[in-house]
Amino acid sequence: MSRFSSISLAFAGLAGLAGVAMGALAAHGLTPAQKALIEIASQYALWHALAMGLAIVVHDRAKGWARRLFGIAAWCFAAGIVVFSGSLVLLALNGKGGAAPVGGTAFLVGWALFFTGALSSFRRQ
Repeated sequence: MSRFSSISLAFAGLAGLAGVAMGALAAHGLTPAQKALIEIASQYALWHALAMGLAIVVHDRAKGWARRLFGIAAWCFAAGIVVFSGSLVLLALNGKGGAAPVGGTAFLVGWALFFTGALSSFRRQ
């Protein structure tokens, strides 16, 4: 496994850990509004940690342009986790955290790149 893949998978594992921790935080001692925001942050972090892991596994098997697209998609998912989920947690805990749309855009770009990488891989067969 490449250094890029190892680092990416480690980040995906850390994001999964953070997603579970956010879920635990949401379950204890928060207002309903705070709980709702942190639950959303947790769900997006967990799903995109899995998506990031999948993108890296596929990246390691892909060739050419598709390989690059899957790698970039993985890092878009990472950026989305940090910015989107982090922004929601900050908003829930201190009322400041307006960068969620930027993180959401990173998720969308990641999925578009994943889709394009898959099409590129299909065409090469």
